[in-house]
Amino acid sequence: MGFVAEMFGRHEKKVVFISLIFFLFVCLFLVISHGQYSKQSFSDEKSYNDYATSMASGTEWLTDTSNYGSFREPFYPMVLSIFYRVFGMESFREVYIFQSIIAVLMLLIIYRLSTIITGNPVTSYLAMLWAGFYVYYLRRVGTLLRETLVYFLMALLFYLLARFFHKKMRGISHLILPAVVYTILFHTDGRYLFFAPFLFIVFAINTRPLIAAIKQYVFFGIIVILCTIPWTIRNYYVYGDVVIVSKYTLNLTGDEVSERNELFNTAIIDSAYSTLHFRSYNENYPRQAERDSVKMGFNPRNRSDLEIKAILAGKTASKTFLGRKWYFFKKMWAPIHPKGRSYAPFPMAYFEMGFSLKHNLISLLQYGILIPFALLAIVISFVKRVRLASILILPIFVQMLLHVITFGIERYRHPVDAFIIILAFWGIGIIWNFIHGKSSKHPTGIL
Repeated sequence: MGFVAEMFGRHEKKVVFISLIFFLFVCLFLVISHGQYSKQSFSDEKSYNDYATSMASGTEWLTDTSNYGSFREPFYPMVLSIFYRVFGMESFREVYIFQSIIAVLMLLIIYRLSTIITGNPVTSYLAMLWAGFYVYYLRRVGTLLRETLVYFLMALLFYLLARFFHKKMRGISHLILPAVVYTILFHTDGRYLFFAPFLFIVFAINTRPLIAAIKQYVFFGIIVILCTIPWTIRNYYVYGDVVIVSKYTLNLTGDEVSERNELFNTAIIDSAYSTLHFRSYNENYPRQAERDSVKMGFNPRNRSDLEIKAILAGKTASKTFLGRKWYFFKKMWAPIHPKGRSYAPFPMAYFEMGFSLKHNLISLLQYGILIPFALLAIVISFVKRVRLASILILPIFVQMLLHVITFGIERYRHPVDAFIIILAFWGIGIIWNFIHGKSSKHPTGIL
């Protein structure tokens, strides 16, 4: 590996550039051959398309909220509307080409972020290659969804912060760009405003003295607030109340807040019903009488063999608050979800069909295999007090907290998968150097 590192060092820029061009061709091949070039019936894609079409058609959307997609955060529909204006309405192919480009730029960000934190261009390059073949990234570039943009903005935000903290002589004005990127991020997905108070931890860990960290964070926050004011004013004019990003995701009106109290309801829930957050539920959840009938060999509701097997095994839907949160934690972070193993907790209570064998194998081989190495890097970074590691660890922790509190599923983890990939290859580098008895001259003392 020493020889490989030496050769890579001589041709680093050329190798990285050629690799990025290769992955661009991969993305373009996927979107041209498998892109979805028709108006989508899937609600998320339809809402983005309808909102973007309204934006591209005039200015009525600024005050008219009757459009199907008007509940969405504005930035991704605005991006789509630009393409619709330039290339024609519903110019999906051009959008997907753009998404391919930013997907490849994200790979470059992963490489540079990893190099800043680990100081090892070889493991950073391997992390970039892994991300380039990462199915969860590739599958999104050819869909009319905000995911690719969110992945890119998340990686870019923490790369800019890492660069700021790494170059200690940078003035506070260099926080303007990351603040703008963060504002764009939560105007693309309003849930990421949840990150705002936690970002102070990154400033406090990486800046000394503490008063300097406070000044940096306050300046960062002021820029974010200034960038947020225009859209908030528009929302106040339209809705007559404080709606920071969108009426659906971050509405501070009384009705909306009360509807979200269900997320923190710790009382026992023993019935299935539809709510603001739990729209998929099982109207025919098996009650005790049916369970007794199934145990006697009957199948009165013609349930599938998988569900009958689960009933016979005594599988039930959790009624408790902690049961629901544990379910969301597992759904978000577990590398595999076998078929027919459980019921979702109340109030959803639907039978959990699980993922296909193909999906589980891909998840296990592309994500699950990374977990032990990423955990090793996290532990070592704490032991060695590698402050910059907080740039990778904090977003993973906050993403987990956000979606376990609200609603956690596998695809809600993907925005922080880039940080897991970097940590994993950092851990692999740690093991390699330990086996070969090598020490590092990098400031972290790890690689």
